[in-house]
Amino acid sequence: MFRRTGLKFIIGAEILISIILAVLIIRAKSNSQPLQTDYRNYSASFQRLIQENQNLKNWLDYLKNPENVQKELKKKFGLAQPDEKVIIFPNQTNY
Repeated sequence: MFRRTGLKFIIGAEILISIILAVLIIRAKSNSQPLQTDYRNYSASFQRLIQENQNLKNWLDYLKNPENVQKELKKKFGLAQPDEKVIIFPNQTNY
């Protein structure tokens, strides 16, 4: 009789442990979905940042040349060298 009760207890414990493990596995699976989505989003952001970093490095390399700096200053701010002549055309839409 003791053997039957002990055996039933062991089988019951195994079933209970199996159920608990199944619940834990299901929870872990459902919790991993947001993590995978976050990973994909962060990975895409990281790749964009790597590309942006490379673009900035290229821009800095470009600006290391003084001629390129002058060219950009002229383009953005309309600056000119003291000995340069500048021609300003009126805006055609005003007439």
